[in-house]
Amino acid sequence: MTAKKEAVKKHQGGPRREAHQKSRLYDSFQEEIANTYFKTSPTGKKASRKKKASKAPWIVAALAASIAVAVFISKSNFDIKVRVVSGTPFITSDGAAASPDGAQFLVRGGEPDRSVAAKAFFVGDGRFASSMSDSQITLSNAKGQGISSFIIELKNPADLTRFSIRYSARGAVGAEKIVPVITDSQNRSYRISDASITSLSDSWRTYIIDFKPVRADIDLKSVSAIKFEFGTETAGNDQAAVMFVKDISLVKAKRIKWL
Repeated sequence: MTAKKEAVKKHQGGPRREAHQKSRLYDSFQEEIANTYFKTSPTGKKASRKKKASKAPWIVAALAASIAVAVFISKSNFDIKVRVVSGTPFITSDGAAASPDGAQFLVRGGEPDRSVAAKAFFVGDGRFASSMSDSQITLSNAKGQGISSFIIELKNPADLTRFSIRYSARGAVGAEKIVPVITDSQNRSYRISDASITSLSDSWRTYIIDFKPVRADIDLKSVSAIKFEFGTETAGNDQAAVMFVKDISLVKAKRIKWL
């Protein structure tokens, strides 16, 4: 190849290389603009990973709260037993814990609250050796011939649709029985038929009775008297059986939805 032809070739190749370089520069510039201003959000697995990562702190917090509640419950000193007799939830709570705030006492210790109780008295065989003191009520089935009861008559009818009856009781020996009964203003009564539900321990235990399920049998909005039967015929106690009751009150009912 002559020098003249080689010079012509170099002259023709120069503009082509320059155009090619400009094209590559333009393409790179366009790609940079697209990446900067039109970048799309991650999809598929990457997006799923990000969502899971964002939920992680909430999951950790929920687990920590669950563990804290479990530890609290495991260390708490309480024992709640729930039984159902004749459709009536009857809840017993071990121990002699103080009545909660807002309780309306009918009997505090063993003394009736005269602002709400018109009368408190014993009937049947219970009249002969039963008594009331500052600390407790002694129920004595002295003769054991049949009927023994302790009755609280209220000055004004009580509404038990929103309240439960709460009291503490124990037996002198253990296995003695008390049968709670409520009477409305029309002299209709509801009695817990299975006396074994209130079979007593020889140590103090607190009992709560929710009468809401029996509203078809009695007017729970107008309960005029509360009675505790402890006789041989009415409760199945032995002759001369002795029981003790204290702190009888009305407390706001806690409904257990799954019963």
